[in-house]
Amino acid sequence: MYKMQLLEISFKPRDIRGRGTACWDVEGMAEEELLIKDSWISQGRTPEYSYFEGAASMPGLADPMDRDGEVTSTAAFHHDGQQKPKGFRRTKHRLVFTRHGLLICKFNTCLEFLWALIDAIDTHEKLVEQGVLHRDVSIANILIIKIPTIPWHSILIDLDLMKPSRVDEVDSAFGAGTRESQSLNVLVRCTDPRMSLPYSYLDDLESFFWVFCIVSIGYKSNGKAEPRPPWIKRWRHADMHRASVAKSVFFRFQPEIRDIEFPVSHSWGKHIQQLFWDLYDFFGDMCRHPARIAVGVSKITAEELFNKRVEHYATVRGYIKKAIDAIEAETSPEKRESEHLPPEESAPAGRREASPPSTSTTVTNQDSPSG
Repeated sequence: MYKMQLLEISFKPRDIRGRGTACWDVEGMAEEELLIKDSWISQGRTPEYSYFEGAASMPGLADPMDRDGEVTSTAAFHHDGQQKPKGFRRTKHRLVFTRHGLLICKFNTCLEFLWALIDAIDTHEKLVEQGVLHRDVSIANILIIKIPTIPWHSILIDLDLMKPSRVDEVDSAFGAGTRESQSLNVLVRCTDPRMSLPYSYLDDLESFFWVFCIVSIGYKSNGKAEPRPPWIKRWRHADMHRASVAKSVFFRFQPEIRDIEFPVSHSWGKHIQQLFWDLYDFFGDMCRHPARIAVGVSKITAEELFNKRVEHYATVRGYIKKAIDAIEAETSPEKRESEHLPPEESAPAGRREASPPSTSTTVTNQDSPSG
């Protein structure tokens, strides 16, 4: 028995198709804050709770405290003698979670955001090592931990779209996910499969880059939202081709203009500026590989690319950790402690409103539902 804090749904997707996910904020018997999540899955799909069971007790992964299993199904709404509608039979499942924290865009400090991001990447790599892909890395699915007794800084949630990382089992529902943070390879594959590679860990890893961009461009370093430039909104376009064009254009900043055209707010400082360009260059290079490999003009094969998985994660983590170290070196221990930031440990220019270089392809500025 749970007490609802509000009658309104605390989260629901914008699209009218899909899993019909709905969440409610509730209180448990001990007045603890909980979240109930209802979602519908197609017959034959692995339910979300099964993936939690497979990754039991993994730090950085939201673990449900309770579940009702199959609550109901679409079959229950068919009357005797009524012709069955076309399409998949769906079942409704319910999970109950502890409310661990807030969306990653609800950070208070630059360091809080960076620690949350790097911990989420660590968790994701552990999932990949277990042979599964998340497939929906987004702002809504990375939570900043606000519980002092938990020794990590963020958790990954929403395993609805998780799939085994074996290529032959991943490509179904390839376009699923949150549009604004989908990789360029995913967007291209849904419009021209000949110019792309099957879904891999690189697609999820690239999604972390888009999350970084959305936050660092759309928010100040104190977590206050700023108006998003029109071109970043195009990443959410309902038309996958238009969204892919918008992201392709984004990777056309020329080195000679970087000192005067910088998309990130002044408030983030020089270290985030350098981090932005480090990640920008890395993923800009990674984005070129799928199409080149697919058409046979690359010097490396897909297997050789994917065999560098450990190196790829280490490179991305290294860039973020370098920024963290630089910022912490300029932040007093007292201030870090007051902000509940981690202690020092050995573990792993001016801005002008910038627009991506022009292109002959017109991209409509239109907010759209997630993919």
